[in-house]
Amino acid sequence: MVERILMIVSDTVRWDMLGYNGGHVRTPNLDRLAARSMVFDRYYASSFPTVPARYDYLTGKPAFAGVGWGALPRADRSIATSLTEAGYTTLGVVDTPFYQVNGYSYDRGFNFFYDMKSQLLGTPHYSSYTAPNKTKRQGEGKLPQWPITGKVKPDPRTGEMDCPAPITMVQAAKCLEEIYQDKFFALVDTWDPHEPWDPPAYYVRHYLPDYAGERVHPPYGDCKKHGMTDRDIAVARALYSGELELVDRWIGHLLDQLVYLGIEDSTAIIFVSDHGFLLGEHGLMGKMVRRAPGEATWMRSPLYEEIAKVPLLIHVPGAKPGRTSKLTCALDLAPTICDMVGLPRQAEMQGLRCFPPSAVSPSKGVITC
Repeated sequence: MVERILMIVSDTVRWDMLGYNGGHVRTPNLDRLAARSMVFDRYYASSFPTVPARYDYLTGKPAFAGVGWGALPRADRSIATSLTEAGYTTLGVVDTPFYQVNGYSYDRGFNFFYDMKSQLLGTPHYSSYTAPNKTKRQGEGKLPQWPITGKVKPDPRTGEMDCPAPITMVQAAKCLEEIYQDKFFALVDTWDPHEPWDPPAYYVRHYLPDYAGERVHPPYGDCKKHGMTDRDIAVARALYSGELELVDRWIGHLLDQLVYLGIEDSTAIIFVSDHGFLLGEHGLMGKMVRRAPGEATWMRSPLYEEIAKVPLLIHVPGAKPGRTSKLTCALDLAPTICDMVGLPRQAEMQGLRCFPPSAVSPSKGVITC
């Protein structure tokens, strides 16, 4: 039975850009984690996008079958509730801005929950993309319809430590100091590298040496129809890459905390994302397509590999690392966590255990397929 589980969620991570998959982004901390984990080469998005994916993670049920984007229904039990009732200390530290907003209740069942409210969703300074010669429409540039940050205007960022991922990982590391002697389940969820992309310029210049401070916000559609130039696309890719490297750096800070606390060898670690993103591939920019100027309003998600294929790493102490081509998705995480801690899977869970045969040693108390 595993007594400590750290689950790290990073939104909008491209599988093919990670270093351990041969990608160009510098991700040394995830690379090291991958080297001692089971790497799932055929892990695909399930419910889509942000909130439905979290529903899948926490319940093992498909949001796309009915819940969609909305609150966690009262009738649904999350794994946080089950683990709390089983005597685990349950902790959530998130900056993904939808766990509590509008009464969504995705914090239900956690003993301790920190919503960092650091993301700049909807704020005009960070979310405006105006293509060349585009006339700003009436209503553009308004503040969001709900107070995501809890403030009328966001605080200006003066350095790297003002970015959401560092804030979240530092808070999570601090919380682990208080619970590391307990059996625990800790969910740490950062919305980065989701847009708006605004990492410090020194990260961006790793991927675009002549970066001059430009901002590009993805139009969610055809690049040419939205007036994006080759430079716009290059800047967008560099901004995204720099933000992904920033996330990796601070995930490393959190993983290092396990070492300092002396629990690295007794903590299972899950790293996962919800979906990828198109950065000019197939002529598109975004994770879904909405109308271009002059076209009727519509929206869809073209399920190219860049969007649908996402990373999953699972490290279990004592388990043999490797790579597997077993087909997996977000529905499989909740039953896998139940197996790790020796809990019976809930009857309504529709996923399967992630581990392939013999991937995890029975002598360590972890159930294999």
